[in-house]
Amino acid sequence: MPILNSPVLVAAYLFSVCLVVVFIFVEKLLTTSATKRKQEIVKATYPNLSKKDLAFRKANLLSYYRIYSANSLNSKIIVALYLVLFLVFGITCVIAFTPSTSGFYFGIGLVLFLMAIITLILPNRRKSQAFWENYLQEHPDNSLRVIIFPAEKDLKIIAFAKISALFRLFCSFFSFYMAYCLFQFNL
Repeated sequence: MPILNSPVLVAAYLFSVCLVVVFIFVEKLLTTSATKRKQEIVKATYPNLSKKDLAFRKANLLSYYRIYSANSLNSKIIVALYLVLFLVFGITCVIAFTPSTSGFYFGIGLVLFLMAIITLILPNRRKSQAFWENYLQEHPDNSLRVIIFPAEKDLKIIAFAKISALFRLFCSFFSFYMAYCLFQFNL
C-alpha cells in the first residue's frame, strides 16, 4: 500500500481539495459582488421598474440571448453537464457511506472534473458583450432595456474562474490517481 504509506501524498491531496473549496468560495463571493453591482446599475438606470418588471426584463434578456446567440448549443451542453454533476454528486454522497474508499475518491474526482469543464466551456464574455452591442445597433429603441456593463472587473473574475477551473481539473486527475491506487489494493 504505497499510497497510504506516503503521508506527503495524502497531505498534498487533502491540501489541494481544501484549496479547491477556498477557490470555489472566493469565486462565489466575487460573482455575488459583481451581480449586486450590476443590479445597482440596472436599478439606477431604470428606477421606475418594480421587482416584477426587473425579473421580467432579466428573463427576456436570457431568452433572447438563448434564441439568437450562437452559443445555444453550449448552453444546452452546460445544462446537461449540470444535471450530470448533480447526479454524480448524489452518487458520491452515497458512496461516502460505503466501505469503498476508491469509489469515493473517484466520485470526488468526477465532481471536480465536471465543475472544471462547466466553467471552461461557459460562453466567452467578449462574444457576449459583442452580441449585446450588435443588438443595440440593430435595435436603437432598446426594447429589452439592454445595458452594456464595464468589462474590467468581470474580466478579472473570469480570469480567476479559469485559473480555479484549471486547478479543479488538476485536482480531479489527482483524485483519479488516488482512486486508482486505492482500487489496486481493493480499498
